Amino acid sequence: LSQLVQDNSPTITPWPETRFHYELPAADVVTLKIYTSTGVLVRTLLDQVPQSPGDPDAFWDGRTGDGTIASSGAYFYVIETQNSGTVANKMILFSN
Repeated sequence: LSQLVQDNSPTITPWPETRFHYELPAADVVTLKIYTSTGVLVRTLLDQVPQSPGDPDAFWDGRTGDGTIASSGAYFYVIETQNSGTVANKMILFSN
């Protein structure tokens, strides 16, 4: 992924990010966490963030909570809302 900085020169991120796309039928408070296949918390991307209705995105750069690169393997993500429920799903991360 590249982004333009103020002088219009591209900067390259270390690698592509994983996009989490979800829908909110009404304003809600959202938490999004990533866990290892054994249930260990890897990273909290959103922690009780108030959001408007719509279909927002959240992104994970493949790093753990302390900033190190997560190892390749199976992970689970959990999106929890106060009013709309909880969704959990699995994903595979391929890292260097």
